[in-house]
Amino acid sequence: MIVKSDGYLVKPLKSTQEINDLLSAIDTMTFAKRNRFLFLLGINTGLQASDLVRMHVSDILYSSAPIVFEETTRRPRQLHLEAIQAQIKTYTQGMAPSYWLFPSRKRNKQGYVDHIKVRAVYQMFQVLAKLTDRQDLGTQTMRKTYGYFYYLRTKNLANLQQQFNQSTAAYTLQYIDWQVEDEAKSQALDLGL
Repeated sequence: MIVKSDGYLVKPLKSTQEINDLLSAIDTMTFAKRNRFLFLLGINTGLQASDLVRMHVSDILYSSAPIVFEETTRRPRQLHLEAIQAQIKTYTQGMAPSYWLFPSRKRNKQGYVDHIKVRAVYQMFQVLAKLTDRQDLGTQTMRKTYGYFYYLRTKNLANLQQQFNQSTAAYTLQYIDWQVEDEAKSQALDLGL
């Protein structure tokens, strides 16, 4: 079981309704535009929060399948952003390619605008947990949600395990909180009756 240091389990969002509920809560927050795009990018890429906050506009602006280098693994990873091209265009409108994708209000020691830190993402999820009365949200929610829906859609556990750089398939299934009822849901046939 993967439990946060403050004692509760961070889980993926397992339905579009849960995702939409979180997006609605994000829309009520300060920095809603930035936070909404951060969340959308996170659930569409499965990147760690530390990788998301370090991105520049140019990392996603010129390609729907850019390659980024993950901080923890130092490996290249190709992203597939076709599904959120409209949101990318809207969010980055007016931003220079060299800008941080998620700029902070604060400046660094040299006086330049810096990117938000992972702590800001953590704080965003703490606020969301209160707004939605959930105890299972955290910075890993985006990554786990991506993993859950990726596996639900593709059933390619080996690829997901590789993307997440995890040692065993069993750990990957545990990480995305894959349960028996999820397997039944993924195998249910829609006969259109």
